[in-house]
Amino acid sequence: MAERRGFWSNRPRKGGDDAQLLVAERVHDVRHVGYDELRRRAAAGTEVEEVSGPDGKRYQRRTSVKRMSRGADEELRIHISVVGGGRLARLNPLVETVLLASPDGEIVGDYTLAGEANDPRRYQWPGGRSRKS
Repeated sequence: MAERRGFWSNRPRKGGDDAQLLVAERVHDVRHVGYDELRRRAAAGTEVEEVSGPDGKRYQRRTSVKRMSRGADEELRIHISVVGGGRLARLNPLVETVLLASPDGEIVGDYTLAGEANDPRRYQWPGGRSRKS
């Protein structure tokens, strides 16, 4: 079994598989909407909906679209998250994803490489010796 490391690694959570399907469903919907419609949604605010997962459990799916600019270029940041029940669930979503949409119709995921200070490969010199020793 592969070892899970670091803060950004996927961890199994109860309801996480169903939440992932609900996020994928929303991503599919967003990819089939035009840029002008997404821009209109940015002015409308966060869309919150109660949805049922495949197991019948109730979840809350939140979709927010924000307008951003880089110099003269404009893009839309689309944040989709699914939370379970509970008072503080919104602070700890089961699944969330961020997409970036450009006026030419391209939608990409906002993926980054997070620095992981606890990764032992960080302390390896070429040749296999560790810097810590």
